[in-house]
Amino acid sequence: MICPARFRIPQMGSEEAQSVVALNPWEFTQEQFIRKPCAAHCSRAFTVDRARTAADCAPTAMRISRKAEHALRALAAMARSPMGTTFLNHELSAAERIPIKMLEQVLVVLKNNGLLRSKRGAGGGYQLAVPPAQISLGQVVFPFDGAFDPVACTIALDKSGARCECGLPGGCPLARTFSSLRDSVRGWFNATTIADIIANDPPQEAVTFEI
Repeated sequence: MICPARFRIPQMGSEEAQSVVALNPWEFTQEQFIRKPCAAHCSRAFTVDRARTAADCAPTAMRISRKAEHALRALAAMARSPMGTTFLNHELSAAERIPIKMLEQVLVVLKNNGLLRSKRGAGGGYQLAVPPAQISLGQVVFPFDGAFDPVACTIALDKSGARCECGLPGGCPLARTFSSLRDSVRGWFNATTIADIIANDPPQEAVTFEI
């Protein structure tokens, strides 16, 4: 899984950057990117000994991480039942086709962020701690993937007097251009809830009985 917010194109002005600009985006090689380590949630860093393929650079590379996706699926599954329902790990794993080990890690993160509570003892498991309509997708995704920053320099816009990677105080023109995208994406994540996912469930077919 590629974390686009952590891929950086080399500093403009360098010979490497000049050669990158001349290339088709789908023909970048791994060596022409600087890969910064992701947060602990990332499964692995990319190695630098193979060429990037079209599949690596495809638009789907901007997906949320697998853990964040599994977290959303698990919460949506729990939200389809009344509040107070207790769910066992293996039941959620089987119902949502989430590997049990990954699910266990995801549930712990959701619990630590106040979205779930655990129940010990016989019949123990996990319960929703917050109603689905009050759980934003940002509360679920950002603990795993971090807040959305399309380019590194947008981070400087949030800090008074901070310099972006280009060395400009307050952020460079690229950062200011991408800031509207960043704000829109973050706003959507914070305004959309688990209840909205449930609202998109396909309608159940009516059952008819012939007498």
